[in-house]
Amino acid sequence: MPIHYEQDDDHIVLITIDRPEARNALDMYHFRDLAGAWRKFKNDDDAWVAIITGTGDAFMAGADLKTYIPQITNLQKEIRAGGVKEIDGCRLSDGTYAVLRNVDIYKPIIAAVGGPCVAGGMEMLGGVDIRIATPTATFGVMEPKRGLFAGGGTTVRLPRQLAFPAAMEFLLTAERFPAQRALELGLINEIV
Repeated sequence: MPIHYEQDDDHIVLITIDRPEARNALDMYHFRDLAGAWRKFKNDDDAWVAIITGTGDAFMAGADLKTYIPQITNLQKEIRAGGVKEIDGCRLSDGTYAVLRNVDIYKPIIAAVGGPCVAGGMEMLGGVDIRIATPTATFGVMEPKRGLFAGGGTTVRLPRQLAFPAAMEFLLTAERFPAQRALELGLINEIV
């Protein structure tokens, strides 16, 4: 199972994205599983803090475009008409819930970022409380390079969380920023 949920005796939950072969990019099924992990954490009174991380050399690369886009575009007309809320057991809302868009979890969430945090990884970063990165971590809103809109919340959250010029630098350049620059811009709390 590529989304691991482990809880220790200190009430700390570790959620791990484990798809290193895809740089921890998620298809519908993995978005569903990650959304389920967040729901479990939210509803468990014995879970006090969550840490989200990824395996391999990436934190999260967002949607697995090779599988996710065809899954959605095949039913585009029906989805737009409101006739489809679920595809093969996956809610259409699972993707945004997985990246913590409009999710009310009133418990601390910490992101432990090692390697690239791009696209949906950046979307999810906007929904966590503390952001810790390794020196090799990189950050970027890459959707504009592919003609896509960052629809998981980054375009709203970054300008609220960072100084406006820094937010625009992330949103408009589609560049990858090293951890040190992300720290200087206020995106992350600490490099360890």
